[in-house]
Formats: sequence, structure tokens, C-alpha cells
Amino acid sequence: MNKNYLRLFDTNIDTSENFTYGLKRIKGLGIRFTDFLRKTLNINHNFSIKDLDSRRIEKISDMLIDPAKYKTPKWLLNKRKDIRTGENIHILSSVLDASLREDIERLIKSKLSKLE
Repeated sequence: MNKNYLRLFDTNIDTSENFTYGLKRIKGLGIRFTDFLRKTLNINHNFSIKDLDSRRIEKISDMLIDPAKYKTPKWLLNKRKDIRTGENIHILSSVLDASLREDIERLIKSKLSKLE
């Protein structure tokens, strides 16, 4: 793989970008969540993605898979009180598209949406 890109959650991230704006390219992550990751990992604001070692990359992917384990505030998650599980979760990448499609189909079936 080319060393100029880091692949996380089906997204190629340019290693010349800084940490916050580089991770923001992953679908489902915004500035606030990436800034929370940066502060939790004690990373400098100007830290570049090319300076990440494999240990920190593993920690980042673990934090993105299970944010509740790292005491992520509920208001920071993108799927609060999921209709199926009732849990607060954070969804990333292609799973975000599938979840949105399921939610829209559920609203159309219950006729609560004006999408028809």
C-alpha cells in the first residue's frame, strides 16, 4: 500500500493532513468526535496522521468500534436510543448508509414520514 494514505473504515486518509481533519473524512465522524479522540489520546492539535504509530492506530479503531468503553458522552454519538437495541451507538462507514435506509423504510411503513 502507498505510504501516503492510511486506510481506516473503508476510507483512504491522506497522511499529510492533521489528525482532526484527516479522521473527519471517515463517514460518520465530524470535527467534534475527532477532537474528542484527539483529547482522549493526548495528541497535540497540530499532530499529523503520518506520525501515527501502529499502537495508536489500533487504539483509534478500538475507540471508534466501541466508544462506550472510553466514556464517550451520549450527546457525541450519532445514533442515540437505537430503535432495535435501545442503546446509544456510533455508526461509521457503509453501516451508516444501511442504517439510514432502514430508518427511512421504517418511517415510510409507519406513514410518519412525508417522503412518499
